Amino acid sequence: MLPDFVIESITVKDMITCCYNDFDHYSRKYREVDLFYIHNVMRLIHMLLLPALFFASCAPRAQEESGTVATAEEHHHHDHETAAIELNNGQKWKVDEGMMVHVARIEEELTGFSGSTVDDYQILASALDTNIEQLTANCTMEGRAHDELHKWLLPFIELVDHFSASTTASEAEEYYGRIKASMKDFHLYFE
Repeated sequence: MLPDFVIESITVKDMITCCYNDFDHYSRKYREVDLFYIHNVMRLIHMLLLPALFFASCAPRAQEESGTVATAEEHHHHDHETAAIELNNGQKWKVDEGMMVHVARIEEELTGFSGSTVDDYQILASALDTNIEQLTANCTMEGRAHDELHKWLLPFIELVDHFSASTTASEAEEYYGRIKASMKDFHLYFE
């Protein structure tokens, strides 16, 4: 019990205010605790459930796509190393006009080249890269003609990559000759 002098000084208003403040304090405290736990549970759900849903929805598709890409890369790698380009029943394959424009530009760059320094070869390599990008970006061919074109194009791109990476004029000149020979091969099989 409280001593008499304390009881006399406490009014009913003070007691109500004190009780209200205590109630408000505890109410706020428990509300904060409840919100804290709710927030943590929601974070846990987001951290565990959402990534799980993401991986569950994407995993089969990613495996399927990566398998397709790996198979395509193996196929292309295998094709240009072992398979020779074949004619279309003794005839040249037709290349779409939009693509032939870029092939013609590549050929113009090669035949119009008269440089002899590494810098000259690098400028040519850059022009070839640009035209190859345009050629591949405008690829609309399908079926067997497309496959046969890739048998020529993939090794051609590799030659241009080596040509671009050449550090000496003699090395660049060698790849330049091989690139020109590859363009002659193009005309044997495509029109």
